[in-house]
Amino acid sequence: MKRSIYRSKKLSRMIQKELSWILHRHIMDPRMKKIMILHVDLRRDLSFAKVFFSVFFSYSKMISFSRKEKSSKEVVELLNDRQFLKMVRYLLAQKIEIRMIPKLTFFQDRSIEESIRIDHLIKLTTKNRVFS
Repeated sequence: MKRSIYRSKKLSRMIQKELSWILHRHIMDPRMKKIMILHVDLRRDLSFAKVFFSVFFSYSKMISFSRKEKSSKEVVELLNDRQFLKMVRYLLAQKIEIRMIPKLTFFQDRSIEESIRIDHLIKLTTKNRVFS
């Protein structure tokens, strides 16, 4: 049992590292440069993997919220496109030597984005507030 859990964690870290490398080096879409793979959650039988990622946008330009939402939805749709997943699994199979490459599903994790937004709001309120 412990051996199975250790293998699963090790494989998920390996998939995370290789997926990051594939998205940044092999895919020529500029939107892929803004993606960071945060976590890969493998099933016990190693047949399916949930890939959690975050999309980073420049906060110095302060992109409007609706435009940012539209752009991140496009990225999620692109990542979960059938042909794209097929290509990524093929490239992953060349990097990792296991019997069966897990089927991938990408999910956007907004926790980092939300924490940056909240931090920005806190800084704005403390800047405008006068302490006595």
